[in-house]
Amino acid sequence: MNDRSRRLIAEGTVIVASILLAFAIDAAWEERRERQEEGRILASLRAEFLVNQERVAQALDFHHGLRSNAYALMEASNAGLAPLPADSVDEMIAGVTWYGALFRPETSVVDAVVLGGQLHLIGDEELRPLLTRWRRELESLKTMELQEFDFYTQVWLPLLSARANIAQISNATTMRPDGVPFDALELGVMPVALDAFDHRPLLADPEFQNGLVVRSWISDDLIPAYQRLGSIVEEVLQALAGTAR
Repeated sequence: MNDRSRRLIAEGTVIVASILLAFAIDAAWEERRERQEEGRILASLRAEFLVNQERVAQALDFHHGLRSNAYALMEASNAGLAPLPADSVDEMIAGVTWYGALFRPETSVVDAVVLGGQLHLIGDEELRPLLTRWRRELESLKTMELQEFDFYTQVWLPLLSARANIAQISNATTMRPDGVPFDALELGVMPVALDAFDHRPLLADPEFQNGLVVRSWISDDLIPAYQRLGSIVEEVLQALAGTAR
């Protein structure tokens, strides 16, 4: 092998080594960039799921209270008219005249990760399926929430409109089903007739009683759905705590 051949081989080796080194540097920078992006995503996910942890708990409290209020009214219906004063009945009816539109989960980070093609950046193999499960459960919940809204607007309010004084019931509201105090005075007292409407006979109305049963059934369906969401939230936060170590 002459000197020219050796020189060409050496130059070729240097060129190949330089190319491989450049690829290695690029790969290292890309991996570093992805790890930095993963860290940003994980921190954002933790903040989002801490908010959702609180909101799921509120939704559970709300529907547990709504179901308890419905059962209390059903028990009052079975007890007859005598044991309860009229204003107490107003307040009890107000306690079931809600629907759970209070649940508004934060989803922007999860949506960006799952729909934006960033799921591969998350190295934790347990965390990735939890995020997709969270989105599936939220989609399933929407159907139940629509069922509740339809009942509220198409069954419960029309029933009260035909048989009750809704303004008087509204004024009797003192607390949300989740136990949060509600001051009707802050929103302005609804004007009502001087002669108070006695809603106690409504407790014996079969359609009203059936409405209470359906109201409790809806909460019976929603409570396990929120419990599933709560379990996913706890699993996600545990997984995120593991990635932080």
